[in-house]
Amino acid sequence: MTTCDFDHLAVIRFSGGYEIGIENDFQVSNPAGQVELSPGVDPDRGRAVLATLQGRTVELAGTDESGGLLVSFGDGTSVHVSSDEEYESWTLAGPGGMKVVCMPGGELAVCSGDES
Repeated sequence: MTTCDFDHLAVIRFSGGYEIGIENDFQVSNPAGQVELSPGVDPDRGRAVLATLQGRTVELAGTDESGGLLVSFGDGTSVHVSSDEEYESWTLAGPGGMKVVCMPGGELAVCSGDES
């Protein structure tokens, strides 16, 4: 992870031009425990927790059967964002206009972006 923002939208930026936008409650877990965060609530705490991810390497990222997002880092830390029945809960954007959006109810909308 390279940088982050935490306000009404939590944003985690990665090298290579990838970015995750989080609009739903989410968890950051590591071997010491789990922290629950809500975008728009206690931004100083949220920024501080996300800042602990800086410099960590993503080992695996994927979705679960309900459309939730799980990002695992090499040191055992993870970020999990559940889907939401009424709202878009997370977005992954990448190079060339690639975008994946977790739609209400957990369905994923995928735009592959440029083919060049």
